Amino acid sequence: MSGRADEVDMSFGIERSAERARHVGAPVAAAADLGAFVAGPRVALRPTGSGPLDGLTFAVKDLIDVAGTVTGGGNPDWAATQAPAARSAPVVEQLLLAGARLRGKSLTDEFGFSLEGANAHYGTPLNIRAPGRLPGGSSSGSAAAVAGAVVDFALGTDTGGSVRVPAAFCGLFAIRPTHGRSLIGPCGADGALLAAAARIAKEHHAADS
Repeated sequence: MSGRADEVDMSFGIERSAERARHVGAPVAAAADLGAFVAGPRVALRPTGSGPLDGLTFAVKDLIDVAGTVTGGGNPDWAATQAPAARSAPVVEQLLLAGARLRGKSLTDEFGFSLEGANAHYGTPLNIRAPGRLPGGSSSGSAAAVAGAVVDFALGTDTGGSVRVPAAFCGLFAIRPTHGRSLIGPCGADGALLAAAARIAKEHHAADS
C-alpha cells in the first residue's frame, strides 16, 4: 500500500478518540478538531507497511514535510510562496512504514518562535486539559491533538522547549530531541507508546547518518 495525501475520513478513529477523551475527562464533542490542525482539507497518509505502530494515528507539526502538502511554518505569507513537498520527511516515512496513519498537519507558533501556543494568523489550539489556558508552544497543535485524543501521538520540534512546554501544559509525556541521535521530538499521552515511536525515529536517524 502506497502512502498518498487525501482528505481524512472524519469517522476514522472518532469512537476510540471519544473513549480516550472520556477517560481524561475531555468533552467528547471536541474530539474531532480542537483547532489543532492547519486550516483547509485535513491531509492524511495511509500506512505504507505493518509493524509496532499498527492501528495508531499521529499528527505532524507544520514545520515537518508531508508529501503533497505545503510546509507553512505557521505563516500564511510564507506558505503562499512554497511549493508542496515532493516527499515526506524521513521520520514521517518511517512511522508510516511501521504501521501508523497520519491524520493531519498540526498548528505551530509562527515559525516556531514562541512557547505560548498562540498564532495570530490561525488561532490558538484548545488545551482540553485546562480550557481557557494556553496550550504551550511552539508544537501547540501536536500537544492539543494528543491531549484531546484526536491522535495517539504527534511529532513536534524542540530547540528551547517547543515540545516539552506544550506537553507540560497539556498533561502529556514528551521526549526532547538529542543532537546526533534524534531530530524530532514526539509527544504522547502514553509513555510506552511514546517510547516506541521515539525508538523508530531514532533507528531511522541512526541508519540515515
